[in-house]
Amino acid sequence: MTTVTTWTYHNANVIIIRTRAEKKMSTYERIANCPAGVAAAKVKLADRIANIKFSKEFGSKLDMYREEQEDFEHLALRPYRDNPLFR
Repeated sequence: MTTVTTWTYHNANVIIIRTRAEKKMSTYERIANCPAGVAAAKVKLADRIANIKFSKEFGSKLDMYREEQEDFEHLALRPYRDNPLFR
């Protein structure tokens, strides 16, 4: 599936993301490098938990989330694992 998303980051760069894989990697990179760090990671983690719970109940995208889990943990959450505010 191809999607096009346009957004502004720090009022300077407009990024066009063409595929889910590009969007996912861009999001994970932004979370890992975000000045709000732990808060951004917590929000993304809460969003992911909600999406997985919905998928379990309605069977829509659970396999996709399973396949993406390792990248999510490694790329988005790794910088914050040792932060006591993240636990």
